[in-house]
Amino acid sequence: MIDALDIYDLMQVEAVLFKIPRSYFENVDTFRKIYLFGPDGEEVSDGYTDQQPLRLDGVDAAEFRCLLKVMIREDSEGDMSWTEWTSVLKLSQMWEMKPIYDLAIRKVTARIQNSDEWIAALKISTQLRIRDFREIAI
Repeated sequence: MIDALDIYDLMQVEAVLFKIPRSYFENVDTFRKIYLFGPDGEEVSDGYTDQQPLRLDGVDAAEFRCLLKVMIREDSEGDMSWTEWTSVLKLSQMWEMKPIYDLAIRKVTARIQNSDEWIAALKISTQLRIRDFREIAI
Protein backbone atom coordinates (compact mmCIF):
# COMPACT_ATOMS: atom_id res chain seq x y z
CA MET A 1 0.00 0.00 0.00
CA ILE A 2 1.31 3.44 -0.91
CA ASP A 3 1.62 5.79 2.04
CA ALA A 4 1.37 9.57 1.62
CA LEU A 5 4.56 9.89 3.67
CA ASP A 6 6.59 7.59 1.42
CA ILE A 7 9.79 8.90 -0.12
CA TYR A 8 9.68 8.46 -3.87
CA ASP A 9 12.46 7.56 -6.25
CA LEU A 10 12.42 8.56 -9.88
CA MET A 11 13.67 5.67 -11.95
CA GLN A 12 14.46 5.89 -15.63
CA VAL A 13 14.03 2.69 -17.57
CA GLU A 14 14.81 3.26 -21.24
CA ALA A 15 13.09 6.60 -21.97
CA VAL A 16 10.36 6.18 -19.33
CA LEU A 17 10.39 7.80 -15.89
CA PHE A 18 8.73 5.90 -13.05
CA LYS A 19 7.92 7.51 -9.71
CA ILE A 20 8.01 4.69 -7.17
CA PRO A 21 7.85 4.63 -3.38
CA ARG A 22 11.34 3.91 -2.10
CA SER A 23 9.88 1.42 0.34
CA TYR A 24 9.14 -0.94 -2.57
CA PHE A 25 12.83 -1.50 -3.26
CA GLU A 26 14.74 -0.52 -0.14
CA ASN A 27 14.32 -3.98 1.42
CA VAL A 28 15.52 -5.79 -1.70
CA ASP A 29 19.19 -6.30 -0.82
CA THR A 30 20.51 -6.80 -4.34
CA PHE A 31 18.63 -3.81 -5.72
CA ARG A 32 19.63 -1.63 -2.78
CA LYS A 33 23.30 -2.54 -3.10
CA ILE A 34 23.39 -1.92 -6.84
CA TYR A 35 21.26 1.18 -7.22
CA LEU A 36 20.52 2.95 -3.95
CA PHE A 37 23.94 2.94 -2.30
CA GLY A 38 27.40 3.47 -3.69
CA PRO A 39 30.40 1.20 -3.10
CA ASP A 40 31.27 3.12 0.07
CA GLY A 41 27.78 2.57 1.54
CA GLU A 42 26.74 6.17 1.06
CA GLU A 43 23.31 6.83 -0.38
CA VAL A 44 23.46 7.87 -4.02
CA SER A 45 22.02 11.21 -5.07
CA ASP A 46 20.27 9.85 -8.16
CA GLY A 47 16.55 9.31 -8.07
CA TYR A 48 15.33 12.47 -6.41
CA THR A 49 14.67 14.69 -9.43
CA ASP A 50 13.48 14.35 -13.02
CA GLN A 51 16.84 15.74 -14.11
CA GLN A 52 18.81 13.10 -12.21
CA PRO A 53 16.72 9.92 -12.08
CA LEU A 54 18.03 6.58 -10.97
CA ARG A 55 18.86 4.89 -14.30
CA LEU A 56 18.19 1.19 -14.65
CA ASP A 57 20.32 0.43 -17.69
CA GLY A 58 19.79 -2.89 -19.42
CA VAL A 59 16.21 -3.20 -18.16
CA ASP A 60 13.24 -3.13 -20.53
CA ALA A 61 10.51 -0.61 -19.58
CA ALA A 62 7.67 -3.00 -20.42
CA GLU A 63 9.27 -5.72 -18.28
CA PHE A 64 9.79 -3.29 -15.40
CA ARG A 65 6.15 -2.23 -15.63
CA CYS A 66 5.13 -5.90 -15.24
CA LEU A 67 7.26 -6.25 -12.11
CA LEU A 68 5.70 -3.10 -10.67
CA LYS A 69 2.21 -4.47 -11.31
CA VAL A 70 3.02 -7.43 -9.08
CA MET A 71 4.78 -5.34 -6.44
CA ILE A 72 2.12 -2.65 -6.20
CA ARG A 73 -1.03 -4.70 -6.58
CA GLU A 74 -2.10 -6.47 -3.48
CA ASP A 75 -3.96 -8.90 -5.73
CA SER A 76 -1.22 -10.43 -7.86
CA GLU A 77 -3.65 -13.02 -9.22
CA GLY A 78 -4.62 -10.61 -11.99
CA ASP A 79 -4.87 -11.16 -15.69
CA MET A 80 -1.21 -10.93 -16.66
CA SER A 81 -0.12 -13.00 -19.64
CA TRP A 82 2.54 -15.70 -19.84
CA THR A 83 4.93 -13.19 -21.43
CA GLU A 84 4.32 -10.64 -18.69
CA TRP A 85 4.97 -13.25 -16.00
CA THR A 86 8.22 -14.27 -17.71
CA SER A 87 9.26 -10.60 -17.48
CA VAL A 88 8.51 -10.66 -13.75
CA LEU A 89 10.47 -13.90 -13.46
CA LYS A 90 13.50 -12.39 -15.20
CA LEU A 91 13.66 -9.23 -13.07
CA SER A 92 12.78 -10.91 -9.78
CA GLN A 93 15.60 -13.37 -10.38
CA MET A 94 18.05 -10.60 -11.34
CA TRP A 95 17.31 -8.64 -8.15
CA GLU A 96 16.88 -11.73 -5.94
CA MET A 97 13.26 -10.98 -4.99
CA LYS A 98 12.49 -14.48 -3.72
CA PRO A 99 8.74 -14.20 -2.92
CA ILE A 100 8.01 -12.58 -6.29
CA TYR A 101 10.32 -15.04 -8.06
CA ASP A 102 8.47 -18.00 -6.50
CA LEU A 103 5.12 -16.51 -7.49
CA ALA A 104 6.35 -15.91 -11.05
CA ILE A 105 7.54 -19.54 -11.36
CA ARG A 106 4.07 -20.74 -10.35
CA LYS A 107 2.29 -18.31 -12.67
CA VAL A 108 4.46 -19.05 -15.71
CA THR A 109 4.08 -22.78 -15.21
CA ALA A 110 0.32 -22.51 -14.78
CA ARG A 111 -0.04 -20.53 -18.01
CA ILE A 112 1.80 -22.94 -20.29
CA GLN A 113 -0.80 -24.26 -22.73
CA ASN A 114 1.06 -26.21 -25.41
CA SER A 115 4.36 -27.73 -26.49
CA ASP A 116 5.57 -24.50 -28.13
CA GLU A 117 5.22 -22.70 -24.81
CA TRP A 118 7.08 -25.53 -23.02
CA ILE A 119 9.90 -25.13 -25.54
CA ALA A 120 9.90 -21.36 -24.94
CA ALA A 121 9.92 -22.06 -21.20
CA LEU A 122 12.97 -24.29 -21.59
CA LYS A 123 14.74 -21.56 -23.56
CA ILE A 124 13.96 -19.00 -20.88
CA SER A 125 15.12 -21.35 -18.13
CA THR A 126 18.40 -21.87 -20.00
CA GLN A 127 18.92 -18.15 -20.72
CA LEU A 128 18.20 -17.13 -17.13
CA ARG A 129 19.80 -20.24 -15.60
CA ILE A 130 16.64 -21.05 -13.69
CA ARG A 131 17.12 -24.56 -12.42
CA ASP A 132 13.72 -24.73 -10.65
CA PHE A 133 11.89 -23.89 -13.83
CA ARG A 134 13.99 -26.11 -16.05
CA GLU A 135 13.22 -29.15 -13.93
CA ILE A 136 9.50 -28.43 -14.21
CA ALA A 137 9.73 -27.90 -17.97
CA ILE A 138 11.60 -31.15 -18.60
